Amino acid sequence: MADTVAPPRPITGGLAAPPPPVTIRRRRRLWPFWLAGSIAVIVIGLQLEGGFPSWRVRAGQAFDDLENWALQNRDTSPLFIYFFTPVKEISEAVYDNLLLLLERMTYLGVIVGAGAVALVAAGWRKAVLAVAGFTFLGLVGLWERSLQTLALMLIAVAVCVVIGIPLGIWSGRNRKVEKVLRPLLDTAQTLPAYVYLLPLVIFFSIGVATALIATVIFALPPLIRLTSYGVRGVPVSSLEVGTAFGATTKQVLRKIQVPLAKPSIMLGVNQALLMAFGMVVIAAIVGVENLGREVLNGLQHLDVGVALNAGIAIVVLAIVLDRVSEAWSTRDRATQGRGWVVFGRAIPRWQVVVFAVAATLVAVLVGRYVLVQQDFPANGKRTMVLNARRLQQAAGKAEMILLAIEDRTEEVRSEAERAEYLRLAQEAARAALAP
Repeated sequence: MADTVAPPRPITGGLAAPPPPVTIRRRRRLWPFWLAGSIAVIVIGLQLEGGFPSWRVRAGQAFDDLENWALQNRDTSPLFIYFFTPVKEISEAVYDNLLLLLERMTYLGVIVGAGAVALVAAGWRKAVLAVAGFTFLGLVGLWERSLQTLALMLIAVAVCVVIGIPLGIWSGRNRKVEKVLRPLLDTAQTLPAYVYLLPLVIFFSIGVATALIATVIFALPPLIRLTSYGVRGVPVSSLEVGTAFGATTKQVLRKIQVPLAKPSIMLGVNQALLMAFGMVVIAAIVGVENLGREVLNGLQHLDVGVALNAGIAIVVLAIVLDRVSEAWSTRDRATQGRGWVVFGRAIPRWQVVVFAVAATLVAVLVGRYVLVQQDFPANGKRTMVLNARRLQQAAGKAEMILLAIEDRTEEVRSEAERAEYLRLAQEAARAALAP
């Protein structure tokens, strides 16, 4: 018997609509409960008195107790003996040694060294910018403060790079780590610097350690975020090609992900550098001598010139470091490690490095043994202004002393007393005129 095929059913009403998703059906079943709950909350709220209830969470008392405990156990607690105190001592030692190195290089060695580093890393244009920028810092009379600021910024940015790039790579490769770091980075970026400055002062006291840690906390989030963004932005096809050729996970990271994410990483380094310079004045508040101290002095004495002078010096130093680091990143990608071409002649990179090192050493030797001058020559405009102010103050003091002598001379009867008063007046005038 032959098989028969049933005729197809006629389509009368068109295609049937698919059923709604499960979540929508659940919401439709739960809307009466949401409505009843909202009405109950409104009714209860209307029965209460106006204003927020008198509930208080005394978080400030906990911080006060923590401060008292830190003051009482600073010399006996293992937490201070084996962690906070060593961190403070190491930070101060690194800062002092780096500052001593910059000072021993003399002003000529630092200027030539900055130009040499910029020449090797970014080219001759940025070398000219570096030399001009550091020379400007000396001409405005802020050479010592600039070296102190430079030492603190170099240490802070180095710590940010050591911590931020590994965390950013880990966050870019692991979503769970990124979810954990996101609220922490948001808190570090939105929390005012003065808020976390106080707990740092409690544990590390005032000084370089507190300023350094506060600067790192403030400058670290952009570096982590941009590094993570660069690693996540690597095309999947590039990763698949590396895996297809048998590359291991470490090889893919080292040969594919990090090189392709380098522009974003270097942008994070530049942002961390600029953010670190934003903490210069706050670092001066906790006792660090730098350009921020000059800004604070100008604000305290309502001296706009001093504050503006130091602010311009901060901007110049930040621009020099930012432009050199940015040009180093773009130039290295463009030239791929090749040398320079000068007047149509190719110069290998190693010869440029040798020339830069030799020029720096010669400048240091000239500064130490020929010029025999460590600090920048005191011939800047600011020094002239300070000398004029000092002479004006000395003239005022000398005038007051002379008036007092004239008034007193009428009362002095003996020649011995008159000679004694004249001698004291001369000593007072000499002390007033002394720098």
